[in-house]
Amino acid sequence: MGSFILFLLLTLSANKSELEGVMKAQEAANTIHKQSVQVEMLDKSEKAIVKQEQKERATTSKTKVSNSSKVATEWKTYTVTAYDNGYESTQKRPGDKDYGITKSGEKTVEGRTVSADPRVLPLGTVIYIENVGERVVTDTGWAIKGRRLDLYFESHKRALQFGKQKLKVKIIKMGVKK
Repeated sequence: MGSFILFLLLTLSANKSELEGVMKAQEAANTIHKQSVQVEMLDKSEKAIVKQEQKERATTSKTKVSNSSKVATEWKTYTVTAYDNGYESTQKRPGDKDYGITKSGEKTVEGRTVSADPRVLPLGTVIYIENVGERVVTDTGWAIKGRRLDLYFESHKRALQFGKQKLKVKIIKMGVKK
């Protein structure tokens, strides 16, 4: 009988350990489920925030566009070249008056500055150039006539590498003609 009691005690203690293990596993599963639900709720909240931001941006964009004098909706092909602040491009040297300053009075900035014919694209016009990105017309040039653009690069080497290309351009916001 003593061995039977011992057997029962061993069985109960083993079952208790197994039961504790099962309970811990169940608790972990519940925690994981709660965390999944929280993540889903956060995802939904985040998506709602992103949608709201997109709506606000669209509204802002519409407002900006409606305030502009003229906006083109089609792509047009332009001849696009490149320039830098060097003497070869600007006939100015470091230290000269207006060196590195555009017609609009802004500093030349790679990734922003583009020269255009002000009769076609007035100063302040925002354009999108295929394979290049968005730029703002802040400069003009003596050789920039008609559908020609001159992109600003900080490096003379990169300006030369860009060369001369025919690219499609879309007007995002037309500047004001003076």
